[in-house]
Amino acid sequence: MLQHIRADYGRPMIITSGGRCPYHPNEVTKEKAGDHQRQYAVDVFYDNELDRNKLMVLAGRYGATRVAGSERLNFVHLAWTPTDDLSIPTWSY
Repeated sequence: MLQHIRADYGRPMIITSGGRCPYHPNEVTKEKAGDHQRQYAVDVFYDNELDRNKLMVLAGRYGATRVAGSERLNFVHLAWTPTDDLSIPTWSY
C-alpha cells in the first residue's frame, strides 16, 4: 500500500517510525501491542499542510483504517489495522 501511495504522492516518503519492538519507549506503557508493534502502521514525514492532506487522502484511497496527523512533529500516521468498522478514525497529535 505504501508503494501505491508513494507513486501517487510523486515524491520520496521519509518513514519516521515503522515497526517497533515491545521495548520501544512508545510501546512499553501499552497494555497490548500497538499498530506499530503489530507491523500495521508507519509514520511519514511531511513538509507542509498540502503534503499532509495529500498523504491523508491517499491513505484513505489505499485502504488505511486509521489516519492521524501531527502538526507539531510533521508526521502522518498511516495504519492498516484489521477492522470491521467502515469508518476511518482520524485524530491529531
